[in-house]
Amino acid sequence: MILSALNEYYQRLAEEKKVPPPGFSSERISFCLVFSEKGVPLQIVDLRDTSGKKPKSVPYQVPVDKRRTSGIHAYPLWDKTAYALGATAGEGKRLTDEHAAFKDRQADLFSSSDDFELQAFLTFLTQWSPEKLTRLPGYSEDVLDANIVFRLDGTHHYLHDNKNARQLWSITLENDDETIGECLVTGKEAPLGVGHPAIRGVRGSQSSGASLVSFNSDAYESYGHKGQANAAISKEAIFGYSTALNYLLRGDAENHQRLQLGDTTTVFWAKSHDSKHAEAAEGFFAMLNEPPSDEQESAKLASLLLKVAQGRPLAELDPMLDADTQFFVLGLAPNAARLSVRFWYVDKCLRIINRVFRPVTFEQSMDFIAEPIK
Repeated sequence: MILSALNEYYQRLAEEKKVPPPGFSSERISFCLVFSEKGVPLQIVDLRDTSGKKPKSVPYQVPVDKRRTSGIHAYPLWDKTAYALGATAGEGKRLTDEHAAFKDRQADLFSSSDDFELQAFLTFLTQWSPEKLTRLPGYSEDVLDANIVFRLDGTHHYLHDNKNARQLWSITLENDDETIGECLVTGKEAPLGVGHPAIRGVRGSQSSGASLVSFNSDAYESYGHKGQANAAISKEAIFGYSTALNYLLRGDAENHQRLQLGDTTTVFWAKSHDSKHAEAAEGFFAMLNEPPSDEQESAKLASLLLKVAQGRPLAELDPMLDADTQFFVLGLAPNAARLSVRFWYVDKCLRIINRVFRPVTFEQSMDFIAEPIK
């Protein structure tokens, strides 16, 4: 039920272009290396957000096929500098192998293309030596071990946004060896996946992320299946649920669908016959999560809560609030390298509102706003 609801939420987010398409992931990127048509490295461009006290990496939608664990695995057209440039601030015991894997991956994917950007990039890789990095304009020690993308000089898009590169990447994903079976999430016959992306943003979990679906012992395996193959979930559904959950858990200031209840990281979302009604329900609860600081706006919210407590129809509060809108609340907590589901609650919007807001006076509703739940 949880994975199914998250996968359905992904479909809505994808239609609104808020999440990446299959085969891509929103990753934190810090720098871009610019190279010439002849493959000559020209400069390092800082992509970080410098509006705050400390520069912060920014999210970009880049190609990702599976989660990198303990083994060596390179990503197309981006990666951390150990892979992409053969440079690291640490000891780098596997540095040579990681950089070789990156170059081999790019050659395997793009050497057959006649796209001039991709060919220039492959030329850059064959000519590149890690000692050149410190001599590039824009270099600083912050570059080491950061995620980096690439751009051909004179173009206004990054290499991972190149149309031919994306097409080749899609073909590669479609041609992967696949096991066809019935997906436990969608109920449809589809290519099954075994790699589940890391879920990031649960307080107290590993910074690299943790698994919501995992099998780490023979005791949990059956019928000869190994690891995640015991969960017959399609690649499409795996991508859908994990992308939606990572979107809900994102740490930016504009995310009001996430809150912390003790050691439990809680997210919520809604489902209705159209996205506007779902967004209205999410916005109503998000407003309670982050009450206004302005006195006049606080008074308006208090009046609104009082009407709710008096049992006034939701449509009177907001024409887009539908009593039958389905509402989902998921609470997660860390458990070593995995995630534990603390609670999972599904109900109609009206029933949840009635349970949360017992009959109150105007003064009590003002007290609720003055001391919001954290």
